[in-house]
Amino acid sequence: MQNRFLILVAFFSNLFFGECNLNSNLLSNFFDSNSSFQSEFIQVFEEKEKPNISGEILIKRPSHLKIYLEPPLNSELIINQDYIFQTDFDLDQTIRYEKDAMIDFIPAGFLLLSKEEFCEGFTMDICDNKECVIRQKNNDNKIEIFFKDQKIEQLNFSGPKYDEIEILFGNMTLMNDINESAFSYNQEVKDLLIIDKK
Repeated sequence: MQNRFLILVAFFSNLFFGECNLNSNLLSNFFDSNSSFQSEFIQVFEEKEKPNISGEILIKRPSHLKIYLEPPLNSELIINQDYIFQTDFDLDQTIRYEKDAMIDFIPAGFLLLSKEEFCEGFTMDICDNKECVIRQKNNDNKIEIFFKDQKIEQLNFSGPKYDEIEILFGNMTLMNDINESAFSYNQEVKDLLIIDKK
């Protein structure tokens, strides 16, 4: 009798809360995994007067991301389990934010979502093994994800919260693991400003 009860609970839980199905093996494998990768990137703005941005991105899912922007921006963004560190090397200054308060303002932050968080926050327009078009449920921002050889090749962001941008990845290396020290705040930066959650 107890086993039948558990089966009913499991059945109705799936019925009410829904199964998280991403309709793409590549997307599902990515958001299900604890994968790591390193890649160069170029960020291109739709507004032609804005110059392209180039840099490097390092990801260790599920909670670590590092973006280095080459000069003239000469800056770095680090996300770890608790905080976001934004460093301007020319100003010799870092600002530390509470992760929960700022993660939604960082477009690439969605790459750290779990499969369940992804399903909770996004809807799928279309998805196959080459391209997925997704939208944020609360504000209709659109993200297009393009794949090549089982790797994310390009991200396009548009909508009320984003500038229209394309991020093109190159020389991507998939890795088994990345040491967490790669995501540590650079202690050599002298000026640390801490912005706490209100």
